[in-house]
Parts: sequence; structure tokens; C-alpha cells
Amino acid sequence: MGLAGHDSNRDLTYRIDRVAGRIASSPGEPRPVVSQSSGRLRRPWGEVADAITTVLASAGEMRVRDIHNAVESLLGESVSRSSVKHALIANCRGVSPLFHRLDFGLYRLAE
Repeated sequence: MGLAGHDSNRDLTYRIDRVAGRIASSPGEPRPVVSQSSGRLRRPWGEVADAITTVLASAGEMRVRDIHNAVESLLGESVSRSSVKHALIANCRGVSPLFHRLDFGLYRLAE
């Protein structure tokens, strides 16, 4: 017969402390990336799309890799490639898209 109720579960704080101890004692494990300049874990909503708009407004049509490099230079910190690609794809659709996809990996600002 199985146990049921509060007596069947171990103390949750004990388990959390154990996991926290394992994380602290494993030096090879990656830590969450925190921006050095601002100390935040996530960017404000739309920051990457705004940076892409600025880049494309000044350069015309560009490849994704060049857009990514320019966005990193503009923001002054590393930006994941997937964030740039997602912002481009998400803002190419809808009633009033921000960007227009010309070819595979080639974008320009929408008119």
C-alpha cells in the first residue's frame, strides 16, 4: 500500500537546498548570462526589432549575418542570432510589417 498525504513527501526546503548546493559546487556548469552593462537577464520587449529597424534604415537591404553584427555594434553587447532571426521573421508578417524579405536571408525595411 502506498503512502498518501503530507507524511509521504520529503521536506521541500531540504530538496531545494540540496539542488542549490549541487549547482554551487559544480564549477564547470554554465551560469545564466547577465549583461555586464545593465545587469538584466532579458532585453526589453522590442529592443532588437527597434535596433534592426535603425540598421536597415541606414543601410538598405542586408543579409541576416550583417544585420546581426550591426545590431550587436549598435546595442554594444552580444545578441543571440536567434533573437535577430525571430525579430525579422515575426515582423515580416501581418497587416503592417516592419521588414520585407527579399530572398533567403536578405531583408530590407518595409515601405
